[in-house]
Amino acid sequence: RLAFLSDPHFGAAGFDEARFKSDVATCLAEDRRLLINGDLFDGILPHDKKRFEMSALHPRFHVDDILGEVKQYAIELLSPAAPLLSLVALGNH
Repeated sequence: RLAFLSDPHFGAAGFDEARFKSDVATCLAEDRRLLINGDLFDGILPHDKKRFEMSALHPRFHVDDILGEVKQYAIELLSPAAPLLSLVALGNH
């Protein structure tokens, strides 16, 4: 009994927090092991002048320490799922 999630991109403007939490709740209710196939967050930061756009981030992450804030957010989102996590892959960015 596995659940496979890919590329959640925590902190991106298009990330559906309610859906992610619902998926985790389903995994908990159904006792499914959770595998996340990387790209927990975009990792594109202001010094990447060619690709970074502040509008691509959720307003919560319009701070000086974007990575620190996204890390805290990931901890908040993944803590309920900790007993289920079997894999969190690096992803491609």
